[in-house]
Amino acid sequence: MSFPPMSSAIPVEALIGWMLLLTFKHVIADFVLQTAWMAHGKDQKHGWALPLLVHCLVHLAVALPLIVIVAPRFWFVAFIDFLIHITIDRAKGYVSANFGVDLAHPWFWTLIGVDQALHHLTGFGLAIFNGGELKVAFGPSGRGNRPQHEGSSCPGLSRASTFFVLLLSVNGRDKPGHDAAEIFENPPRRPTDSRPTRNHPG
Repeated sequence: MSFPPMSSAIPVEALIGWMLLLTFKHVIADFVLQTAWMAHGKDQKHGWALPLLVHCLVHLAVALPLIVIVAPRFWFVAFIDFLIHITIDRAKGYVSANFGVDLAHPWFWTLIGVDQALHHLTGFGLAIFNGGELKVAFGPSGRGNRPQHEGSSCPGLSRASTFFVLLLSVNGRDKPGHDAAEIFENPPRRPTDSRPTRNHPG
């Protein structure tokens, strides 16, 4: 298995699509499906391993089917997210347990903020990695070409992104001032008088 080639130009619609998907995954797994046993247990000095493992397995269970549905080629990204998530949460739990950072501690919300920021930066990094695949589907220019859904390893995002591509590149008018520049460079010509001229007697 080889990693897909990275690109310096990531299509914006692909980046947004992956960010929305990974953010949805994070909200469901980190808030909706996280129980008090997981939240408090993984921040304890002892007995933290099982709650932390179960919590991160929930993230894996949510991320894996979502990624496989959208882009089966990137199934391994769910496991990368799992490893990064368990590392971040263990570091947060270690600080909480060993420095007494509980709800009454002045660092509590700062620690929560740093934890969530690192999770979202993880999603952003994975979105950049996955988003580069859409460039293959849209041709070398990355935008404006006809999307090739057939054979693409990212058919879900390719179809969803078609809508955004059409909005952003209708007749190529996706840059500010395009119409004004076109008028300036090619001013409209006045219609010439096609009526026959009369020869006046000298």
